[in-house]
Amino acid sequence: SSDVCSSDLPGNNFTGEKILLADSRAGKARLVLREGIAVTGLVVDPNEKGVAGARVMLGQRWVRNAIPAQETDLDGRFTFEHCAEGEMPLSVVAPGFAPASRTIKIAAGMKELEVRLLKGAIVKGRVVDEEGKGISGARVNYEDYRNGGQGVEWNTTTDEEGRFTWDGAPNEGVMLGIYKKDYINVSGQQATSDKENVFKLLKALQVRVKVVDAETKRKAQEQSLTRAMNDLDTAKTQVQSLEAKQTEEAR
Repeated sequence: SSDVCSSDLPGNNFTGEKILLADSRAGKARLVLREGIAVTGLVVDPNEKGVAGARVMLGQRWVRNAIPAQETDLDGRFTFEHCAEGEMPLSVVAPGFAPASRTIKIAAGMKELEVRLLKGAIVKGRVVDEEGKGISGARVNYEDYRNGGQGVEWNTTTDEEGRFTWDGAPNEGVMLGIYKKDYINVSGQQATSDKENVFKLLKALQVRVKVVDAETKRKAQEQSLTRAMNDLDTAKTQVQSLEAKQTEEAR
């Protein structure tokens, strides 16, 4: 293990100072969390009117200590307190507007930011099963890492007919992920605004495995599995591997 360690906390300006593990164990370690820098901004529409209720995100969204998102007030303003100095992605999403993203430089004395939103595209879709019937309650996610990694978050669930609508999608098209229990999840699904996009989910294969002792013919172990498998060949390989493992454990 390393003789030094460091830590960072969201909302505090920690500059990467390191401490000795020996000092930490002895109760002598000392970390200084500085107050940090306030990042303020104004979100406006194409007519320069403030947009209330817009969701503003600072920093990457998939990290463990992601900075909590903020919502703009009635005037369209937002504030992130105690930010660390340096560059960070800033993203804004609001109903009816396309997401806006850019990298900002956080520094002492920085001016109020202005983020201008443009009218968004309307992306419609329907999630169906193998027979073409709508799947209700499926979760539809905007896959930010497949769309340039700008820190944008959006998700919804399908209605009773399996349909969903995003009225603030990017104008250049999006990549979506679709998830539903007992179905094979899919990702990297392209959706555009010029049609109703249809996404088919296949039922997850239900596999029940019974392992029997070769000599006594007695059941050694039984296990029920659910696997998202694309075809029977994959299922057969998975089952053979499991049978071999459980047979070895039963000996």
